[in-house]
Amino acid sequence: MAIFVIQDHRTGRERAVIEAPCQTRALEWAVRRGVSLQGVDLTGIDLQGAFLAGADLRGAGLQGVDLAGGYLRRADLRAADLRTTRLAHSFLGSADLRRADLRDADLSRADLRDTLLTGADLRGTVLTCARLEGTFCDWRWAAIPAELLRQEPDPKGIGSGLVVALAFHDDTRPWSWLKQLVGQGSTTEWALTALAAWVRDGDNAPELLRSLTADAIPNRADLRPDPRAAASLIRRL
Repeated sequence: MAIFVIQDHRTGRERAVIEAPCQTRALEWAVRRGVSLQGVDLTGIDLQGAFLAGADLRGAGLQGVDLAGGYLRRADLRAADLRTTRLAHSFLGSADLRRADLRDADLSRADLRDTLLTGADLRGTVLTCARLEGTFCDWRWAAIPAELLRQEPDPKGIGSGLVVALAFHDDTRPWSWLKQLVGQGSTTEWALTALAAWVRDGDNAPELLRSLTADAIPNRADLRPDPRAAASLIRRL
């Protein structure tokens, strides 16, 4: 057994001193005891398969950390640095990832059901086969629409080219991926109809998707957009 000190990397203040066989177990025990890991720098630690359910990881430094297969149900990861972090096969159900930096993170086959992603930076994020049911999506970049359309049934095979285009879309301007949808006839209709089903009140979906959702779901006045804003967005594409 060894002694591990958990401290805030910005202030140097000790959060906990824990005796454990390894640093991963020390962090797990800290979380179980209700110790906040807010602002803690965890870079360089192998947390593969760690059990961190309900962990307070707000603003934590997790850049490049291996959290593959980790259990982070209801974890608070708001504004956490998760750049290039490996979260493949992890369980993040109902976790709060708002404003988290997930650039180039690997979330392939991760369980993101009911997760809050609004405001997260998803540029370059890998979401292949991730579970997204009930997720509050961030729509600014192509990662979300690309994966949703990849998982969408496509019996006529009309969407494969669009999915590839979205997967390799490298324009960093928010919502610029909508340009890929314009003027593709039946492919555009298929894509917009599929994506509209994922729009939720309170997310940052563009007005174009909200227009379709409002038409597709009767009596949803809370989602009905300003038509002038939708028209303006279409003109800017």
